[in-house]
Amino acid sequence: MKTYLGISIFSLLLFVLMACEDQETIPEEVEVDELVGTWTIESATYKVLGIRQTGDVSGTITFNEDGTGKNDYTFTIRGVTRIKEDEFNWEHDGAIITFDKDTEFENQWTWGTGADGKRQANFKDEVPNTTTEVDVTVVLSK
Repeated sequence: MKTYLGISIFSLLLFVLMACEDQETIPEEVEVDELVGTWTIESATYKVLGIRQTGDVSGTITFNEDGTGKNDYTFTIRGVTRIKEDEFNWEHDGAIITFDKDTEFENQWTWGTGADGKRQANFKDEVPNTTTEVDVTVVLSK
């Protein structure tokens, strides 16, 4: 009985550890013609203070060929809802997309593919009204 209980506890612990594993984005160079268009944000996960959690997200992000774009999405993180409805400038270099370069709003996404083969991006953000930094992974589809 002890052996069975030990194996069960070990299996449960292994499952929990695997479920909490970071979603790794494999950086992948992106061409402008692939990036241009409207992308639906399918899901988002956030790593806050070392804890990974799924956030509620809905909406789109659009990249225009002329280096402009538009955010039109809502997400909730740790009970705080944030609406992003703004325009931005963007440029890219390989797998790195830079938003609003040389401004106080500059941010970079690492573009790539997740383990599931879907397009995704990783970036850093802050929890609204705090100084807590968040690692964000979004899964995108066109």
